[in-house]
Amino acid sequence: MDKLKNNLFVPGVALVALLLLGGGYLLIFVPKGELDANSKKLGRAEGKLSKLLKSKVLPTTEYVKRITTAQAEMEETFEDAVSVFSRRCDAFQLFFADEAQVPAVSVFYAQYETAIENTTTGLRAKYWEKFPSPAVEGEEEDLEKKTPTVEMVKDTEISGPEGQAKMIQAMKQYWISEAVFAACHQLGIGGLQSIEFPVEKERTSRRGSKKAVVDTPKSKASYDKVGASVLIHMEYSKLKELLAVLYKNSRVPFLEPKSVEFGKIEDSVKDFSKYIRQQTFQSRALADAAEKAGEPAAQEPLVKVRLELVALNWKGVERSEDDSENIENKDG
Repeated sequence: MDKLKNNLFVPGVALVALLLLGGGYLLIFVPKGELDANSKKLGRAEGKLSKLLKSKVLPTTEYVKRITTAQAEMEETFEDAVSVFSRRCDAFQLFFADEAQVPAVSVFYAQYETAIENTTTGLRAKYWEKFPSPAVEGEEEDLEKKTPTVEMVKDTEISGPEGQAKMIQAMKQYWISEAVFAACHQLGIGGLQSIEFPVEKERTSRRGSKKAVVDTPKSKASYDKVGASVLIHMEYSKLKELLAVLYKNSRVPFLEPKSVEFGKIEDSVKDFSKYIRQQTFQSRALADAAEKAGEPAAQEPLVKVRLELVALNWKGVERSEDDSENIENKDG
């Protein structure tokens, strides 16, 4: 019997020890593991909270709703702007006789050259008719060099491999030239000297942000700018009115000029010395009468103005469904 008890004692002690170890593990180590895991979660949450508190806005449900509404309004405004640009620029895309189709090379260049260089109906001929320049005695008039000169796209460029693109370019340059001539006619500006066309690069403007709140297609507005360098000898007082007339042009969507420069024309004030004079009157009454009548008004001297004009060549909007990124609001 004692031997049996001795044999059961050791296993009993081992069993008790195992029970105590298991209970200790369940009572101490398991809760400690859960406590450590919760502590790490709490640390991460605290880090997020600290970051949010430092940010300018909190991504609450109300905030997301407000931003979503604002973006919807922005979308509507963008569509309205696209509509305005499209309507404003439609006429700028047309060819002679308001044709939308690109004409044949031979037909286009004949119209283009006639519209500018024809000695009766061309832009320059009509300008000379209204503002005739004095002929220089003994010299044969060179119409090609006679001001105003207009830079033209050559027929060899239009008939080349990029013929269609060159025709479109030439057409837009003509519309700008026509607008400048028309403004000078309207305001009585007879000192137009030249119109030249620097090369402008095509540009795109992408609407959309890395912080968009909702999935919306990005919009890429495609456009380029047609530049024109215009040199005019004119009264400075008419400059503001000239720009206003150009902005109101129904065909060419002019933007703010790239630059406006002006300076003195050599010997432009030499004729004004005649307005400085002395006169003797026989009586005070005659002097007062002359003063009341006033002296003949001096004509405003001309200044040399260089306008770097810019016209918008709007090509439309391309939409794509990819690349949309959202603000994730996991906490609601």
